[in-house]
Amino acid sequence: MRKAYLSVFLLVLIFCVLLAETASADYGYTSVSGIPMAVGFSFRVDFDSKGAPHIVTDYPFETTGATEMNVAYHNAENFEVLTLNYRPATGITKIGSWDGGIFSSPPAEEAYQMMRDGDLIPDDHVYVNTSRFSSETDWVLDYSVSAENYTAYTERTHAQAFNAMGSEGVERTVYYQAGQIDSSRMVKRIQDADLIVEYSASGEITYANITRYGAKRGSYDYDSATGLFGGMPITDLGFEEADLKTEALAATGTRTASLVASEPRGAADSSGAQSSAVFFGSLLTGILIGLVLIKKFIRRRNKEKEPALQETAGVLPPEIGMKSGTEPPAEEFPEKLSASGRG
Repeated sequence: MRKAYLSVFLLVLIFCVLLAETASADYGYTSVSGIPMAVGFSFRVDFDSKGAPHIVTDYPFETTGATEMNVAYHNAENFEVLTLNYRPATGITKIGSWDGGIFSSPPAEEAYQMMRDGDLIPDDHVYVNTSRFSSETDWVLDYSVSAENYTAYTERTHAQAFNAMGSEGVERTVYYQAGQIDSSRMVKRIQDADLIVEYSASGEITYANITRYGAKRGSYDYDSATGLFGGMPITDLGFEEADLKTEALAATGTRTASLVASEPRGAADSSGAQSSAVFFGSLLTGILIGLVLIKKFIRRRNKEKEPALQETAGVLPPEIGMKSGTEPPAEEFPEKLSASGRG
């Protein structure tokens, strides 16, 4: 009987472990709601008495660890003419970058006047990010004002700004539609080339390209059938075979990649914690289900044995049993009782 109980318990446990593995197949930030830094906020750009702009926001920088907010501006002909950069640590808003084809020198009064006159218009997107700007990992959140939601999350090494990366950097981005993962992208940059890999929501490669600059300028698309870029091995273009096996920053479904080039600090910790929580939660659920089933199994076995036990102990079935306050006739029980007593 003990073997039967143990078999039932093990079968239930194995089933629930498999269920836990399936439940934790998603990894990374597959939805905006899972990103702890993606909190609601408001912002506006005010102008002081001298006409200089100031970003005013209630985004909780200290809680999330973000150190900057950036707002890009465009005009009728050009995208990202300049960006306003705000750092809560100093409270200073300044122009962080600008288009050299429009401004010959770092703009100030001229740009401020264009902002006030409406010749420079804020983009729909506001960026919140960290600013280590080194070999460490920085993260960037892209917030759409019109959608009132975050539309992208990026992790980047060797960042030079919220939207710039230096040589040896790796950038991985997840794109969202209505708060859910839509696709993702990876860029690896070496001295004179970029490797770009795009993934579906499930982490499958949908497109890849290597673009080379300088004297060896050229563009080479990836052919999944041959594994070559423009007919050339990836190693001939300055990258490694392992680079193409870098998994997406986040994906739904079963993980298919066999290698992670660099484990991101934020997403890896979060996805690992989420996966562990799901796994152990499912495992605990499985154990509880197993115990319930075993208890039911025991009750069923006991119920099946109940008539035999009643007969051995001399207990009559309910329909012919004693009425309250009466004594059984002495001649009906002695033999059965004495038989039970002999064991």
